[in-house]
Amino acid sequence: GQLELRKNQDGVTGRPDNRIVFKDTDSSVAANQPIGEISWHSSDAGMSNINAYIRGINEATNGSGALTFGVKKATVDEIEAMRISSLGRVGIGTDNPVEVLHVLQSGTTSADFRLENSEGSILIRSDNNLAVYDAQQHLFRSRDGSSEYIRITSAGDVGINETNPTAKLHIVETTSTTAVKIKSG
Repeated sequence: GQLELRKNQDGVTGRPDNRIVFKDTDSSVAANQPIGEISWHSSDAGMSNINAYIRGINEATNGSGALTFGVKKATVDEIEAMRISSLGRVGIGTDNPVEVLHVLQSGTTSADFRLENSEGSILIRSDNNLAVYDAQQHLFRSRDGSSEYIRITSAGDVGINETNPTAKLHIVETTSTTAVKIKSG
């Protein structure tokens, strides 16, 4: 089956007239109260399951709304896998994201974040209070990218104010400031 909505939206700005609306008409408001849901069901192998859903909820009792995304693994109850909060924060593995993107791996399993394209990847891992960054080179630059402060090459050479270090530690200081200072006690 198929549900299709058609309407000429030419010139419409803001909220379109062509939409599906879920309305909660009761007078009470409860935190995490569902308002509407799109769900995918399966009756394969004689079982009737919700395999995935997108659910609109009252996030709190003040009328704030959120979207939750859920999935189900075979023989396990459905879980909320991701949430977009009323503040626009995205939580993966958490229903209370405290940053723009908040990823939580529960238990003792490491939390990995991977960015990849055809030329390579970077892996950021949080494991046992250890942060691991896997990449060919590491660059530490100013926010606007105009200044490079530190470079760690694939050979393990470190350049401070040097983009092409030729030693294990290569420091360039062009002012009268002391380049290296080692102090005991």
